[in-house]
Amino acid sequence: MQGEEKEKHPGFKTFYSALAATVDEKGRLKIPTDALERSTDGLKVFITAPDLREIRVYPIHVWEYNLNLLGNASGNAASAQRFARLARARGGDGVVDPSGRVLLPADLRKLMGFDKEPVPVVVELFDGRLNVVTKKVYEEELAISVANMAADKAALEGIGLK
Repeated sequence: MQGEEKEKHPGFKTFYSALAATVDEKGRLKIPTDALERSTDGLKVFITAPDLREIRVYPIHVWEYNLNLLGNASGNAASAQRFARLARARGGDGVVDPSGRVLLPADLRKLMGFDKEPVPVVVELFDGRLNVVTKKVYEEELAISVANMAADKAALEGIGLK
């Protein structure tokens, strides 16, 4: 991702904590203002959830980077093709409105049960994309992180974590 490409397609601000958000009854994700660049009006995104646990919201320039990577993944061509197939089947294009909301794809909303009432979610930034999970999934993942903390900390300190 080159700097000029990011200028044409702003993305998400860098933030370091997990942020609370909501998917409303109409299936719109309200992106926290702490995660949005100064101008989000018209921010094009690709939204998917290949595993139906975690929704990924990619600024379009990040998704285009991924498509290029997947298209050139000769050593992992089968994995790339499967990932791309699921991403397309469970995803779609979107635009962040001036209020910071983006409509989740209809099929994805239905598969994840986000089409009836507001759902509290947690948003994290990872590698230029937003990862969005329900509070239940977040707590499950947090418990796994806690259970593995000693080994993970030792491994990461072994490669230089300060």
